[in-house]
Amino acid sequence: MPLVLVSFSSLYQAQEATMRNVIAALSALPVRALVTTGPTLDPAQFEVPAHVQIVRSAPHGQVLKDAAVMVTHAGHGSVLRPLMEGVPLLCLPMGRDQNDNAMRAAYRGAAITLAPDASPERIAEALTRLLDDPAYRQAARALGESIAQDAAARSAAQALEALV
Repeated sequence: MPLVLVSFSSLYQAQEATMRNVIAALSALPVRALVTTGPTLDPAQFEVPAHVQIVRSAPHGQVLKDAAVMVTHAGHGSVLRPLMEGVPLLCLPMGRDQNDNAMRAAYRGAAITLAPDASPERIAEALTRLLDDPAYRQAARALGESIAQDAAARSAAQALEALV
């Protein structure tokens, strides 16, 4: 069964209702899921089915190596890290830079973006599309490779030399 990683902001963004809708969507899907709540939410406040594990934190770098999809608020790091691993995204942006990040990933074909108050049915439908259509994973890999190449081409030394 494919693994879905769910992770929202480590800062509080009133994400409880969104997380409950995502968990409800996962309940109906043939997946394994790992939900991380971050430091601001208590995992005990959420009821999860047997195929969903909920914890405060997990080593995302390691988990992403096995993940088929990531559900995220679309913060900067929560978009870059999965894409650099070739993992497509379901983005539920809640503010700040998140809307822009989500729309850019969706424009490149590596994500689907929904409103944070999307119903469990819409979330399940989007997850099914991300899992079943290999074009999302291909786009995530291509975008991730582009991001990695850009990051490798930049260095502190180059930035300092440019200033001089």
